[in-house]
Amino acid sequence: MNFILFLLYLSKAMILKTVVLFAVFALCYSAFMPPRYALNNYSPSYTNCGQNDTNFDINGVTFDSPPSLGHNSTMTITGKSINNGFTTGSFSLSLKNSGQSVLTDGTSLNQTHYPADSNYTFQYNLALSSFIPSGNYQLLIQLNQPETFPENEIACINITFSAF
Repeated sequence: MNFILFLLYLSKAMILKTVVLFAVFALCYSAFMPPRYALNNYSPSYTNCGQNDTNFDINGVTFDSPPSLGHNSTMTITGKSINNGFTTGSFSLSLKNSGQSVLTDGTSLNQTHYPADSNYTFQYNLALSSFIPSGNYQLLIQLNQPETFPENEIACINITFSAF
């Protein structure tokens, strides 16, 4: 009987030791957890670099998680059409690190008209290769109306962020 009680005592001690070790591991891991696991959105700094600020008012730029090398991050630009509104046509994107081009992209968008005072959201899945250098990045995004429109530019947004 004493032997069985001893085994029960030992197993309780082992279980307690295992739980304590797991808790210590979890705390240490969370202290060094990469930023991509952050639960809240990341808001980088941005400026309006456009020449035409009469059609679109930028409300904000956010990433669903801080950009990190080797992982995807969804960028969202929100704003509101003003004055005459606009019709989406295309976008172009240029990503640079210390002046060196790292990524260029762009394509046509579905032509949709947004009359004055309409909310507009543009989303882009930014995939940063693990082979590019870490550091500070400059992301230039231009949203344009179809080429047949007299005022082609909808918005130009210059976004800066760090990625590691």
